[in-house]
Amino acid sequence: MNMYRRKVLHRYLCMPLGVLGSEVSMKRYSDALIDAEIKNIGLNATSEILACSNGIVTPTRYDYILCAFFVVYMTTVLLATLLDVAGRMPETHFIVKFSLRYNWKQLLKTSRGEDYTRLKCMQGIRFLNMILIIDLHLKLMYTWFNTNHTEYMEQLNDIVILKLLNHTDFFLVQTFFMISTWLLVIKIYDIQNKHGRFSFKHMCTVLLNRYFRLAVALAVPLAVNKSDLFMFNIVSPRNIVIENARKQSCDNNSLATILFYNNLFYYKDTCHFVTWYLSADFQLFVLIAFTFYYALKYKLDDKYLWASLYLTIYIIYGCILYYIDMDVLVRPRLRNFELVPFFESFPILVHYQSTLSNILTSYIGVLLGTVYIKSKTLNRIKYLKLIKLLWLPAFIFFPLIAVFLTTIEYSRIMAAIIGPILKSLFTLGIGTGILGMSVNLGGVVKRILESRFLELMGNVAYCTYLYHMFVLFWYLEYWTMTGSIVNILKDLGVLVGQVLFSAN
Repeated sequence: MNMYRRKVLHRYLCMPLGVLGSEVSMKRYSDALIDAEIKNIGLNATSEILACSNGIVTPTRYDYILCAFFVVYMTTVLLATLLDVAGRMPETHFIVKFSLRYNWKQLLKTSRGEDYTRLKCMQGIRFLNMILIIDLHLKLMYTWFNTNHTEYMEQLNDIVILKLLNHTDFFLVQTFFMISTWLLVIKIYDIQNKHGRFSFKHMCTVLLNRYFRLAVALAVPLAVNKSDLFMFNIVSPRNIVIENARKQSCDNNSLATILFYNNLFYYKDTCHFVTWYLSADFQLFVLIAFTFYYALKYKLDDKYLWASLYLTIYIIYGCILYYIDMDVLVRPRLRNFELVPFFESFPILVHYQSTLSNILTSYIGVLLGTVYIKSKTLNRIKYLKLIKLLWLPAFIFFPLIAVFLTTIEYSRIMAAIIGPILKSLFTLGIGTGILGMSVNLGGVVKRILESRFLELMGNVAYCTYLYHMFVLFWYLEYWTMTGSIVNILKDLGVLVGQVLFSAN
């Protein structure tokens, strides 16, 4: 049901120092305190989950090192910026690389390559997709934080448009998987055309470049998350649950995060919560690159190979859904996204985080990337006719059909049949739209997605993804403290501001 559980009460209680440290004492004290409040209505309270903090954080050696590093880094940035502006250092000097002015100029630069020019619309799609993902996380965190206006949240899914948007949230990250694989396909064919083959060495080089590109940017949020200084921000009992999960996961699973396999864990065990996507993306990157290497080395029939792989994964995924009796998606209902159950949600792990649930989307990226390559080389006329025929209906209707199908309740067998193809159907529509715009179809939509502003904002989509949860967490803590009425529409400025902030 799309309703809060009325029998569950989240309370922030101040306890005497004498009861802290003993869970039995804390439960006995809290139960007695709540029982005294509700005794007139004939109810009793039982504490199920305790999340406690005394509000005192003692900085560790790691915290001091982190602060020292931050001071040194910011000093270097300031010095580099001043030297750069004054023209005291050539742009080739290593210290200038830290300059805000230099990095801003680099951000404004765009590639002039043929593939970038033809696929520039990807930049706009990445930016708009990032806005929707921030909106998803904003709505998700609203269900975690305190509110006196529960009816407002419960009625959101009753409005048809909002219901469809909530179901669309399930597919958003798939666009990133599809684009990532598409660009990998282009890279592999470029290497093959240049060197006459795609060797094992080439594959390792591509994978290492991908790893360090992701890992270097991830190092900062991971380092910050490992610091206990974040415990200073606790202002509500739910925040304590989040902070405790963050601390435990970063203490225990930092290696899984930096080596990109934390998507195999529950959400509460992923350290920096959004990094499950990076793990899934890198794993898919490795699988696709190795499959291409194997196929090109042994000259396998690529159509038969990818079709066989798609069918095999489809059957395996469908059998898993049937065996564990799972729905086609995690339905956007409040009870599915309550904080503690969500942090340990097996359906989220299966449907959203697992590599298996996302690999079919990558196969769509392979298909679209291959069609794109062939549309500019072999059988150009044939592929152009096919793209022009399919692009508009596929771009509009495939995503709509996929979203609509998620709103229907299915039997166990039908969920197993339909569930595995929904993400593929959605991304096939988005990808076909990109294909059409790569051959100058799309009119005003193409011009908007390729506009200079969206092009530049697309450059910071990855950094926005890594850092936006910090800003959302602080933002929602502010509204928790001020008792503001929840109104998702008022937060549109926050969504856009998040992306603009990351550009700096």
